Amino acid sequence: MVVSVPAVVLFAVLVWVLWRYAGLTLWRIVLVALFGFLVASTDIAPDITEVLNAVNGYISGIDP
Repeated sequence: MVVSVPAVVLFAVLVWVLWRYAGLTLWRIVLVALFGFLVASTDIAPDITEVLNAVNGYISGIDP
């Protein structure tokens, strides 16, 4: 999937910024990461991927 690597990097940077400047604790980061892994193994994962692809298509279609 073409979008997955940039999305992962974007969310990693977002988590780092929240951890560094907004006081996000390490246990909350781990909890959300575990939740993400659990959601990825459910039947809703393809729907989430479809929504992310649609948002990416919409954003890439915007002319600057």
